Amino acid sequence: MSWSWVLTGAMAVAWVVAANVALVGGKLRKSFSKIDTFLILAITSSLGLGLG
Repeated sequence: MSWSWVLTGAMAVAWVVAANVALVGGKLRKSFSKIDTFLILAITSSLGLGLG
């Protein structure tokens, strides 16, 4: 597998994750305060990076 395919796949995954965080972040802002939303998104992202 060439590096261009790996880079393309990584970029696609990054866009999907960013879109999902934006959608979920909007819904969370309606239910939680700003600090709660930040903590939920930060912890979720950290866990994903740490376990991935």
